[in-house]
Amino acid sequence: MKNIHRAWAVCLGCTLALLVCGGLCINAFSVTQTSMITTACSVTFLLCMFVVNTYYDKLGYRAGLTLAVLLGVGSFVLFAEARTLPGYYLAGMLAGVSHGLGAMLPASILMLRWFSSRRGTAIGICAAGTGISAVVFSSILSAFIERFSLRVCFYFEALVSLLAAIAVFLLIRESPEACGFAPYGTREEASSSEKQKLSIHPSRLRWAMLYLGVILIGSIASPGFAHMMILFTSSGFSGAQAAFSFMPGAIADLTGSYAPAYIVFTLFAIFTLAVVQSTYRLERRSAV
Repeated sequence: MKNIHRAWAVCLGCTLALLVCGGLCINAFSVTQTSMITTACSVTFLLCMFVVNTYYDKLGYRAGLTLAVLLGVGSFVLFAEARTLPGYYLAGMLAGVSHGLGAMLPASILMLRWFSSRRGTAIGICAAGTGISAVVFSSILSAFIERFSLRVCFYFEALVSLLAAIAVFLLIRESPEACGFAPYGTREEASSSEKQKLSIHPSRLRWAMLYLGVILIGSIASPGFAHMMILFTSSGFSGAQAAFSFMPGAIADLTGSYAPAYIVFTLFAIFTLAVVQSTYRLERRSAV
């Protein structure tokens, strides 16, 4: 298999893992209408952040990501079979573990290993898995609930997640060197600008701004982004924005700067505010 094929195959595997761990596992709670289940998921997700590095050091990224997706499978089975409130809480906690262990951290590290160029595009494609799951599966899951039952819907999600776990195990590899490849886009000599980027050491102020930015993004992306996608689709908007959520990374790769990505995120924020405002006005009119 050629180097370019293997690198993009790993990218596909990470995308499927995020589709389950960062997409389906979070969107499942919108149909339960129980905020405490979401809280249980968020708490376990936070706790996983303290052990995720040790987890992948012990298991490796191939086995670790596969297990994270399988935990998502288990959470859906528990949701389907739960008959008491503690059972739903336990299922929510298991989904939180799947989300915490299989979110963007392992995907980002694998993309950095496998891609020397076009890293932004690769990471953006992985991140698109979460948005695609919210847009594509929202209508499918609603149809399953209306035609069959919530229990059947959860089992359908478990089946999709199991197939994704099998694909993740087949596609993911630890590193290109272990497969006898070089990272995609590797050149014999790095340019002077690339060498300069590798030697940059951010100041304390930069680190503080970075942490603040991560917190602000996290408050929207997890789990707010999933609810925002549901708002878009329920308001009559198409799911195109999820399919093109890799665009900021692609633009950054093409221009060599992250300034275009800032513009894309700003436009997305303006679009989100416009949707929220228009939805609020429609609800006020319908109430009158």
